[in-house]
Amino acid sequence: MERKECKPNSLPVLHKMHVKVGDIIKVISGRDKGKIGEISKTFKHNSTIVVKDINLKTKHMKSREEGQPEQIIKVYVLSKLLTEEAAYKFANANGIDLVSVITTTVAGPFLSTTVPSSIQVILLPVTAKGFRFIFEFIFHIEDICRASMFLMEQTRAEGKYTCCVRSCPMSEMINRLARENPRSYSQRLEAEEESSKHPEISSKKLRDLGFTYEHGLEDIIHQSLHV
Repeated sequence: MERKECKPNSLPVLHKMHVKVGDIIKVISGRDKGKIGEISKTFKHNSTIVVKDINLKTKHMKSREEGQPEQIIKVYVLSKLLTEEAAYKFANANGIDLVSVITTTVAGPFLSTTVPSSIQVILLPVTAKGFRFIFEFIFHIEDICRASMFLMEQTRAEGKYTCCVRSCPMSEMINRLARENPRSYSQRLEAEEESSKHPEISSKKLRDLGFTYEHGLEDIIHQSLHV
């Protein structure tokens, strides 16, 4: 494979992963941060694989962890997982009480000039032709802020806490989107069969400590679209 020079701070770097031409990734740094695409060129520098060229047209991403079969995985999620593992290892070795809040899909009002990626995920049944997710796990941006402050004040808090008000099947998401703005969505939404069994991401540990969510699903979707 041809090796080319790269400008500093312009390329995404993938640590502790094996990637190859044809894999689909999400860029986590550099000028294309946040974009998703297919790797077309790479080169190796010491033990680090640097992505040189990415075809930013595809919708899904995949890669392989060492010793594991090929699987769908987000580079962004893996980077957070490795960072968290390193932080807990350091905390345990140095007698530090570390508490982390694990978030699912953040939604609600936003102040950014562009639509956040999490809001884009919620709108995928409308905006992405042919795209289908089965379930979405969701919570309000204000609740994650409240949960973080709540845990900082709790002397009994320890370890990891998941922030998720509930899961939402695609069929329910479609119906709620249609009710919020029927004129814009009614022609583009298709009915989906609702599964009889819903997977859940448990927030029991956080609730058992006394935390309560202020925003339900209806409020979250409404504010994501209109506030």
